[in-house]
Amino acid sequence: MTHKLLTIILGIVLSLSFISFASAALIVENINQGKLYPGSEASLDVKIKNDFNYDVEDVKLTLIFNQLTSTGAVDFSKPVLFSSVGSSQDSQDSIDEDDSETFSFDIKASNSIEPGDYSLLYTIEYTNNNDTKVTETGSITLVVNSKTSLDFSVKQEMPVIDNKDKITFKIINKGFGEIKFVSVDLNEAGSNGLSLLSEDKVYIGSIASDDSDTASFDAILNKENPSVSFIVTYKDFENNDKTQTLSFDLKAYSREKAIQLGIVKKSNAPVIIGVVVLVVVVWLIVRAVRKARKRKANNLKRMNNSGMKEVRRV
Repeated sequence: MTHKLLTIILGIVLSLSFISFASAALIVENINQGKLYPGSEASLDVKIKNDFNYDVEDVKLTLIFNQLTSTGAVDFSKPVLFSSVGSSQDSQDSIDEDDSETFSFDIKASNSIEPGDYSLLYTIEYTNNNDTKVTETGSITLVVNSKTSLDFSVKQEMPVIDNKDKITFKIINKGFGEIKFVSVDLNEAGSNGLSLLSEDKVYIGSIASDDSDTASFDAILNKENPSVSFIVTYKDFENNDKTQTLSFDLKAYSREKAIQLGIVKKSNAPVIIGVVVLVVVVWLIVRAVRKARKRKANNLKRMNNSGMKEVRRV
């Protein structure tokens, strides 16, 4: 029984030893990458730790920029998303047991790459304690960021003093990455010459790259040369909170000037009313004349009838 128990314990120890040995390797301990944007360059430091129980010699880390097929072969038909600025390989004479060394590179992202996370392949070569050359393959993650680039414009529907105007604020996302949680506030304290009729805040949500969205507000323009101020808040591609305050000069014309410019059509109401009044007056005159003529004719008839009666009596 004791012999059987010892055998079991020995088996467990050997299994644990095998697992520990199998897990030993040169591993990526840390990656320090500079800000990388489409078409730009950044530094890349890869820290490799020696997890073996012995020193390794002649260590070379090589970055592989070609993409692979599903079978693991190099796919030359796919575009190369990254390239090296200088050498794609860095080396260290040795990495001691349980120690780490840093391999440094300068890389560039392609102009057409989309912001996001990407896997970059590498090979690491070293000489082990048996003086045997070993090559291992792995991958690291690179992050391509997006520079936020927004453009703004304002459009008016009825720029006339003392009239209700619809002010439309447009946000254009010219950057490579999406912006989220976009909200627009019409800043009444920073605006001049208008009275807001609608809510002062509009929530837009997300605006994708190369897309746009709008926020509209209703207001009365009180005088010439008014101005409007907007506060835009959002989260950029890197999930940072951003706030921008923007001011725009608005247009506000007098009604007469707006009619001259064709913004407001001249009303035909006075002419129509005048024609109606004239028609009514003419109709009343005609009616009065007809009544007068009828009355005169009736009077003449009565007079004639009276004359005829007098003649008969005589």
